[in-house]
Amino acid sequence: KYIAQVKAQVVNQKAIDEMQDQISIVYTPLHGTGNIPARRVMKELGFTHVYVVPEQELPDGDFPTVSYPNPEAAEAFSLGLKLAGEKNADLVLATDPDADRLGVYVKDAGSGEYIPLTGNMSGSLLCEYVLSQKKAAGKIPEDGQVIKSIVSTNLIDAVAKEYGCELIEVLTGFKWIGQQVLKNEKTGRGTYLFGMEESYGCLIGTYARDKDAISATAALCEAAAYYKQKGMTLWDAMVAMYEKYGYYKDAVKSIGLSGIEGLAKIQSIMETLRNNTPKEVGGYKVVFARDYKLDTIKDMASGEVKPTGLPSSNVLYYDLNDGAWICVRPSGKQMCKAVRVFFCVKENRTLVCIMFIRILPVRNFAQFLQRFSEPGRGGSGIALQYASSVEVHMGGKHMAFFGNGYKALGQGGQFILSILDSTFVKLITLYCLPGALCPLCQRTGY
Repeated sequence: KYIAQVKAQVVNQKAIDEMQDQISIVYTPLHGTGNIPARRVMKELGFTHVYVVPEQELPDGDFPTVSYPNPEAAEAFSLGLKLAGEKNADLVLATDPDADRLGVYVKDAGSGEYIPLTGNMSGSLLCEYVLSQKKAAGKIPEDGQVIKSIVSTNLIDAVAKEYGCELIEVLTGFKWIGQQVLKNEKTGRGTYLFGMEESYGCLIGTYARDKDAISATAALCEAAAYYKQKGMTLWDAMVAMYEKYGYYKDAVKSIGLSGIEGLAKIQSIMETLRNNTPKEVGGYKVVFARDYKLDTIKDMASGEVKPTGLPSSNVLYYDLNDGAWICVRPSGKQMCKAVRVFFCVKENRTLVCIMFIRILPVRNFAQFLQRFSEPGRGGSGIALQYASSVEVHMGGKHMAFFGNGYKALGQGGQFILSILDSTFVKLITLYCLPGALCPLCQRTGY
């Protein structure tokens, strides 16, 4: 059913049928889960020249060919680009390990080089393609919607306007896009057409409530076929978009601040900006100042204030003149729970360890640490020790959690506590199940 739903999102099968033998695609799942579904979808749609990077084809949690299996990183594409050169590929695709984010390099026919597309670029390119094809087929309804996160490119705004669609902004995190889809279904108002966020995630169709790299893979290959009909590459299509809507440039700058001192510094930066709105940034005049924590949008010229209309979030956003903008926010995660079970076999015994990951809200970090270390009342009775990088061993596997955090060894398990932002921490609890003989755990004493 899932594969059928992904294939149902195709908007121009004719383009695929006519160009399927003339499109060459290199794909890598980066040792993750995308291999079978991505290849199956591309095959069933009709693409005949799909080359999978052999060194990264099979699932492997150790990710031996990359230091970090992230399709946003250039390193993740080194093997794929090598294969693309050998096969003269039109595009190179990489899905992350859980196949919800897609990275892409496209070929510039003029120079012969492969050019990386940011998440904003690939998302905008797909949005333009999907909406243009729907318009040509007369399938854009009056209540059509395009949804993006507040930190995504304003090129999406221009595309939505071009095709007469309502542009809806939501907080960072694809769950908010999924929530809008659900709202449409419950109210019977609004037709979702496309959604994206800058971190290489998009969703075509309403069969899912999260970003989907398999669907994005199919759509990009379809778009490549369509534009090749017109004698264009995907890079040509991207340049054509810039010529049509204007040139948009975006960048992300991350500043790492570790430990309790770093957390306090982050809070100080946000509060300083919140209480002292800049009049200009980099020579650009601040037109509107948005504070999503206080739910305000202030017109800097008139002083008029109106609500953002979104849930509270510690984000500051400045609309600048000439369509420029800058956004400042602490990095963090939303509330979630996950359980991962690892199995390995040695000497005919099954070794089982379980890792619980919990994201916990914290109002006062110092008090949280104290309560965590106290015996009884839900505390662990274990003192946490700060570490600049935290390493753990689990079920015969070595795992490293980089960055600041706290670590403690307890009876039968261990605790890892990492700071996400001023209001959330991640608590990782590792347990070797009773009776499970784990030589590594025995050797390290937990």
